[in-house]
Amino acid sequence: MSKYLFVGHDLAYFDFFQNLEIGILHKNPNATIQHIYTRPSTFLFACLNGYNAGTPFFSRFTFKANKSNQDEADLDLDLDLDLDLDLDLDFYLASESANEKHLKEIYSGYAKWIKENVIGDIGDTTIITSGEYRLFEQALLNFVKSKNVNILYFEAGPPGYIYLSASGVNANADFTQNGVSLITKKYKQYSPSCQVLINRDIQKFQFHFIFRVIDLMFYIPMWIISRLGDHEEFLLSAYERVGLFFSSKFSNNNSGSKIPKGKYYLFLGQVKEDVNSTHFGLNANVIEKKLLELTRISKHSVVMRPHPLQKIPKNIMDLCNKYPLSFFYDGGNKGLEKQIVNSLGVVTVNSNGGLESLGLGKPVWTLGSSYYDGCFGVVKSAGALIQADNNKQKIIDASIDFIDNCFIPIDYRNHDFTNAQKLGSFLESGKLWQ
Repeated sequence: MSKYLFVGHDLAYFDFFQNLEIGILHKNPNATIQHIYTRPSTFLFACLNGYNAGTPFFSRFTFKANKSNQDEADLDLDLDLDLDLDLDLDFYLASESANEKHLKEIYSGYAKWIKENVIGDIGDTTIITSGEYRLFEQALLNFVKSKNVNILYFEAGPPGYIYLSASGVNANADFTQNGVSLITKKYKQYSPSCQVLINRDIQKFQFHFIFRVIDLMFYIPMWIISRLGDHEEFLLSAYERVGLFFSSKFSNNNSGSKIPKGKYYLFLGQVKEDVNSTHFGLNANVIEKKLLELTRISKHSVVMRPHPLQKIPKNIMDLCNKYPLSFFYDGGNKGLEKQIVNSLGVVTVNSNGGLESLGLGKPVWTLGSSYYDGCFGVVKSAGALIQADNNKQKIIDASIDFIDNCFIPIDYRNHDFTNAQKLGSFLESGKLWQ
C-alpha cells in the first residue's frame, strides 16, 4: 500500500491517524497520506503539526445564509448532484431542528469539494473513516463507489480497544455474524514482529480544549446568523454536557432516585442523535413498551441509568412516576460496574455497556442491533432475558473470546495510541490484502 486517505471529525481522530501515519511511513517513507477533517479545530491542529490536511468547512456552502423562504430554483448549489443516490438523512433528522433541504444542499457541496480536493488518482488508495452515515462520509463513499479503493471503517470498542471493519461500523461490522474478524486475526499474526516505533510522546491532547474553543467560535455565530447544518451535533453535544454538569451539581430533584431493595434489571440509556440509535436502535415509545413488558413478566423492577452525555427520554423517565414500585432512576452517581454486578441482567439498545456487562457475567437484552448480538448471553426478548442461562463464567469467557477475536488493543478513549503505530506498519505491509 502506498496511498492513504484518513477521514475524521474531532481531535481524537487526529491523534489516532497521526500514529497510524508514523507506522506507515516507518514502513514506507514514500507513502502518500492525506487527512480530511470536517471540524475546523482538527484541521487547524493537523496543519500546525505539519500534516497534509484538508477540510470542506471553509467552503462557501458551509456559511450560506439561512433563508427559509428561498425557492429551490434560487439555490446556488446543484441540488441534483449525486442526489439520485440513496441519500440517508436519518442520523440528522433525529434532531427536531434539522432542515432536509439544507442537508441536501450541504451534501451537494461536499460532493463538489471531494471531486476537487481528494487525491487526484484515487485508485488503489486505502481509505480509513469512522462511519458511513454522516453527510461527508456518504458523499465520499458515493464518490469512490466505482473506484478501485480499499475502505476500512474504525470505531472505539470496549475500553482499551478499537475495531476495523471492511463492511461498516456498529451492527454492519464484518464480524457481527460469526464473531471473528479476519483483520484482527492477520494483525495479531503480524504485531509480535513489530515493536513500538518511537518512544517520545507525540500526543498533544492536553491542548485539545483550546482547539475545541475554536469550533465554538465558528459554530455559535453560524447558529445565530447562518446555519449549522451537519455541524449541529457538536453544538448540541456541548449544550448537553454543560446542562448535565450543572444539573448534577445543583439539582435538588430526587424524584425516582431510590434504588430498589429487591432484585432488579438495569437499563442503560443512550444518545438519541447517534447512529447506534438512528440506524440500529428503536424509538423511545417502543423502548418504553418493552421495559413495561419486562416488569410485567418478571415481576422485578428496572433501574434506569442515563448515558453520561444525555438524559433518558421523558416518556421513559415518566415510568418512574407512573409505576413507582417498578421503575427507579439512578443519575449515574453510583459505580456502573457495581450496578451491573448487582443486577439480574442488563437492557440496552446496543451500547458498549452491554459488552461490558457480558464481561461481568450478566445476560444482556439488546433492543436494537449490535455487533455483539452473536455473543453467548445476548438475548432478544424480555422472556429470553428472564430465562437466560446465568452461567456467569461461560458468559465471561465468551465475551473475552469475542474481544480477543475481533478487537485491536488501542485505548482510543484514553488517548493511548502507541499500538496504532504497529497498526499503521501492518497496513503498509500489505498482509491485510493477501
